[in-house]
Amino acid sequence: MDYFLEIKNFFSKDKILIIVLLFFLCFQFFFSFLFPSVGSTDNWLPIEKYVLKYSPDSLDNFLLAKIVPLLSSYKINSDVGPYLEVAQNFSPEAFTQNRNIINRPLYPLLIFLLSLPLRLFIEPSYGILFGLAILINFIFIAGTLILLFFILKKFFSQKIAFFSTFLLIFSPFVHSYGVQVLPEMITAFFVMLSFYFLKNYIDSPSIKKLVVFSFILGIFILNKMFFAIPLFILLLSAFFKRIKEGAIFVLIFIIPFLFWYFWVKNIWQINYFVNEIQNWNMGVWIFNIFNWPWQKTAQILLGAIPEFVSTFCYSFLLVPVLLAILGIKNLFPKIKTLFYLFVFSVFTLGFLVGFYYRHTFMFFPFIYPISLLGIERISQKIKPPFSFFVFGLIIFITLFISELNIYQFFSYDF
Repeated sequence: MDYFLEIKNFFSKDKILIIVLLFFLCFQFFFSFLFPSVGSTDNWLPIEKYVLKYSPDSLDNFLLAKIVPLLSSYKINSDVGPYLEVAQNFSPEAFTQNRNIINRPLYPLLIFLLSLPLRLFIEPSYGILFGLAILINFIFIAGTLILLFFILKKFFSQKIAFFSTFLLIFSPFVHSYGVQVLPEMITAFFVMLSFYFLKNYIDSPSIKKLVVFSFILGIFILNKMFFAIPLFILLLSAFFKRIKEGAIFVLIFIIPFLFWYFWVKNIWQINYFVNEIQNWNMGVWIFNIFNWPWQKTAQILLGAIPEFVSTFCYSFLLVPVLLAILGIKNLFPKIKTLFYLFVFSVFTLGFLVGFYYRHTFMFFPFIYPISLLGIERISQKIKPPFSFFVFGLIIFITLFISELNIYQFFSYDF
């Protein structure tokens, strides 16, 4: 009996649990390459067809000859190319040819910086840059897991923290995008870092912290323009009547963007292109609603909430959402307030942009722990050991669905 108690105590240590979670993350990346979640449209190309665009060097050809047979199901998203091309040569010429990502330079910049030591000896090929990008994905999602674990442990319990992080690792989001050269993992880290900074600041507020935290978060907006986070922080400052701090946050937050805009326009002297505005009419279309026929305006307004809810369910493949509906009753009132404000922030962003895909998964810091509260409510009504069986069965079903190729069910992008 003491032997099993020692094992239980060993695995109750935070450091051990983090190591276990990182091991599962390594497995997820390995599994996602072998059994990926990818589409079959022109937006997804097999490796051997994709590299024809680039003139691979001898090293790439050698690696491709060894790897492609193992990755027969893996395909590369069409958005990958621009990031690798800019990372190959972080220059105005590269951005001119890939202007769609000129307002999101952080990801290719990180790949470029990580490749600098190699550039002392060789010119990194696209294959090497691809590998560095996947390493960056792994580092940032690992950082996300660690922040998520410790924040949830503080507000809930070690059990909730562990299984919430476990569900994130084996989520459709990580399974689909962790092994693609896309900035989604940094966006997830941006969300968790924002919550960590908020908690740290609320525990011991100071102007110095506010300035440093705001500036760092402003840098991350150059990864993807996920403006739900600054909107969420502004809503918090208004709700808790801390308007001055909200104003300081905005002024510091926009500095990295203004610096990058100035650099692009005045140093590189190239046109600044905002993909979300030029191609998606983000925030611009709303000024036209008064000129449209009322039927078109009504269609957009009436369809906004159903589309948001639908995308929300698709992002988590429904099961965690249903469980969260059961668990939200047991949520602390303050966390409920944060959750509702965050829902409004993400909904507002999606409404202005005109689409919600990928954005709605950023509810993961709330949905996974709340869904586990829902599982606990179900388990409490069942006597042991059947309650443990039910708990494990629900977790298994959730993981099983998430690890399938979800593009066979629907397009996870839209």
